[in-house]
Amino acid sequence: MEVLGLADSGADITIIPKGMAESLGMEASGKEFDIQEVRNVTRMSSDFASLEVGGAKLLGARVFFPSEEMPESDEVVFGTDPLFREFNVTFEYNARRIILNKVRH
Repeated sequence: MEVLGLADSGADITIIPKGMAESLGMEASGKEFDIQEVRNVTRMSSDFASLEVGGAKLLGARVFFPSEEMPESDEVVFGTDPLFREFNVTFEYNARRIILNKVRH
């Protein structure tokens, strides 16, 4: 599944919509988390997924999704984990682009 998402340097975690998690066969880890968002606290579950960003694979990335369907949660948010942990990220504001360079561990 290919999706567009928001690279958010202010977000600690990566969040996907509940419907997308279900489509991908993701299951709640059994533990739920109260995640503080900008305007509210959302109850979320998590699972691990393999993601591909800019051609680079991120294996076993922890992804969070709302425990209940939420009408306003229809976008993917790539937070600092794993995006900023695995890539050096350069924002070229005037060129309207983001450059991702994979970090070698």
